[in-house]
Amino acid sequence: MNPEPADSFAFEVKVQGPEGPAQTYRFAGAEPVVIGRDADCRLVLPSPEVSRRHAMITCEPDGLRLTDLSANGTVVGDKLGEGTTLLLVPPLDIRLG
Repeated sequence: MNPEPADSFAFEVKVQGPEGPAQTYRFAGAEPVVIGRDADCRLVLPSPEVSRRHAMITCEPDGLRLTDLSANGTVVGDKLGEGTTLLLVPPLDIRLG
């Protein structure tokens, strides 16, 4: 059995915006995932309560990290990250707005 190439890395994240129920999204590759309402984001949430570039998930040697890019804050589990970077521990549940 051959190991998967590094660029086949995949993860799932459950995101709840200010409107509607949480949804699960799957991402592949090590490219950062920017979440926001801007059309250039990998995950677009078209809500005025979500910043244009609200948060970013990056693949780091020690795991996935979420950086809050917004003025409104981002909740991961029970931790509020305003302008901070948090190490993500599965399950990846994120609330925005």
